[in-house]
Amino acid sequence: MLLIHLHTKDLYQTFSFGDKVNLLDNTNASYNPANGIINDNEAVLMLVSVNPQDANNPSVKSLVVNDRFALSNKVNQMLNDPNIVKQSLSRNDKIEFITKKLYNEYGHNHAKFLETFKDFGISMYDYYQPNANSTGEWRKATTAILNNQSVILYLPDGYCN
Repeated sequence: MLLIHLHTKDLYQTFSFGDKVNLLDNTNASYNPANGIINDNEAVLMLVSVNPQDANNPSVKSLVVNDRFALSNKVNQMLNDPNIVKQSLSRNDKIEFITKKLYNEYGHNHAKFLETFKDFGISMYDYYQPNANSTGEWRKATTAILNNQSVILYLPDGYCN
């Protein structure tokens, strides 16, 4: 299952909490034991957004579900935690509230995003194309600590399937 969507310049340049809920909902909707389950690494949400470094070359990222049960548990924990969001809100209002709250915490910082969602059973990949004449590649994003700062690292080509 592949979902693709756009974020305009006025929205998030990384995945939002709502995007993870969308990925989870579509993964669950596609699950049918009679036809076989969706295997981990087969549910993907792709995001195309404005690239702040190069407006003519959009940023393309993808989230891959590695563990749909972990994703489901973590999303539902957040939606049902009264310390995070008012329980009297509708599900959509909870998602919108949490999305805005988390955006205020990590904004466009991909390293902070990865740290925030490290236990959600998902991986983030970045499509990298050094120039218009080269073939691009998908690189898995991970984080490391450098000078007490969380920084993003990309694993070499060939690591992702």
